[in-house]
Amino acid sequence: MRARILVVDDSPATLEVVGRILREQGHTVETAADVPTAVRRLEGLPLDLVITDFRMPGPDGLDLIRHVRENLPATAVVMLTGFPSIEGAVEAVKGGAEAYLTKPFTQNELIDAVDGVLQTILNRRAQESGSGLPLPLLGRSDAARALRLAVDGAAQSLGPVLLEEKLGSGAPAVARAIHDAGVRRGRAFEIIDCDLLGDEGAIELFGGAERGSGAVERAEGGAVVLLNPCALDETAQLHLLRLLQEKRCVPVEPGRPRPLDVRVMAITRRDLARLTALGHFRRDLLERLTAIKISVPLLSDRKEDIVDLVRAIAASEAALHGQSPPAFSDRALEALTQTTWHGGLAELAGVVRMTVSRLHGATIHMSDLPPRLRFQVPTGGDEVPTLRDLEATHIRAVLDGVGGNKTEAARILGIDRKTLRAKLGVK
Repeated sequence: MRARILVVDDSPATLEVVGRILREQGHTVETAADVPTAVRRLEGLPLDLVITDFRMPGPDGLDLIRHVRENLPATAVVMLTGFPSIEGAVEAVKGGAEAYLTKPFTQNELIDAVDGVLQTILNRRAQESGSGLPLPLLGRSDAARALRLAVDGAAQSLGPVLLEEKLGSGAPAVARAIHDAGVRRGRAFEIIDCDLLGDEGAIELFGGAERGSGAVERAEGGAVVLLNPCALDETAQLHLLRLLQEKRCVPVEPGRPRPLDVRVMAITRRDLARLTALGHFRRDLLERLTAIKISVPLLSDRKEDIVDLVRAIAASEAALHGQSPPAFSDRALEALTQTTWHGGLAELAGVVRMTVSRLHGATIHMSDLPPRLRFQVPTGGDEVPTLRDLEATHIRAVLDGVGGNKTEAARILGIDRKTLRAKLGVK
C-alpha cells in the first residue's frame, strides 16, 4: 500500500532520514518540525499515517495524537521517542497511537512498523468490503436506495462512470461495487490517485518506449479508477481521451499503440464543469467521462442511516478482534446520530472502529465515546446520566489507568474479577 504520510519531528536529521526511507518505499511524505505546523498540514491533506516524535518544544506528540484522534479518526499514528519507558508506551497507545518506536531505530524497524500499521488499515478495508453491501450503499433512506439503483444501472454498462463525492463519502467503495456487480467482476481493479503522480504522470499512466507499460495497462480486461482526474496535465488528459475514444493505449514516448480493453471510472471532489469553463480540463474528455454520472450522497443527507451504518462498522471491527458485535446503549446511539460528521462516512467509521477496538465490555455506553461526542445529548431534566453510566465511566477510567489489566482494576475497585467482568458485560 502506497500511503500519504506526515512525519513530525524537531530534528532536521530525523525528518531527512525517515522521509528518505519512506519515499524509497514508494510513499508520499510531508514533514513538519513542530505540532502547530503539523496541524496546519493536516487541515489540507488527506493522510493515511502520521509519524510523530514524543517530546518537542511547545505542544508535544501526545497533543498531536489527541488532535488526530478527535479530528481525523481514519488517520493512523506511529509515535517515535528517544526516551523509552513502559509508561510512555502505555500513554501513547492509550492516546490513540497504533505503534510505538524507540530511537535509535533501524531502517527495517521503521519499515516494519509502518507496514504493520498500513496492513491494519488494509485489513479493515478488506473486512468492510468482504461481505454484504459496501458501507456507502447501506441504509434505508431515499438517498441510499437511489445510490443502489444507480450502482445497479452502472454495473449493466461497460462505459465510463464519473462519481461526484464530498470528503469521506466513500466513492471508491461505490466504484468497487459497480465493478463487482458487472461482467468484469473478478478481474483487475486498479485505483490510481492522480494527485500522487509526478511530473511524468502521463508516462506513469500510459507508458513509453523506455518505461514499458503504464499503470492503465495493468488493468487490462478490468477497470481503472482515477481519483482526482483534474490533477492530470494536458498530455495525460489527451492520452486518456484517446483511450476512451479509440479503445487503444497510446504510449507517451514513441511506441506502438495497442488495443486495450479497460473500463474507466473517475472520482472527483471538484466541479469538473467549472474547471472546463475555466480552461483547466478538456471539454471533450469531460463529455466522455460523464456517460454515466453518479453523485454519492453526503452523510448529512442520509442521517436516518447512521444507526445501521454504526452497527455494520462495529460488527466489522469486532470481527477483526475475534469478538462478537457489541451492543449500543440508547444514549450512545443518540450521540452518534446527533453529531455533525464533517468528515462524512469516513469520520463516522473511524470513531466507531476506534471505540470498538478499545472496548472492555460487550456494550458501548456514552462513556466509551470520544469526549466531544458526549455533549451531543442533553444532560438536563430526564437526560441525567444513570447510575449505571456513572459506574461504567468510573470502571473504564480505572481500567484505562492500569492499561486494561482487569485483575489490578478489580483490586483498586474493591471487587473480585468475576464481578468486574459481569459489570463490563463480559461472559
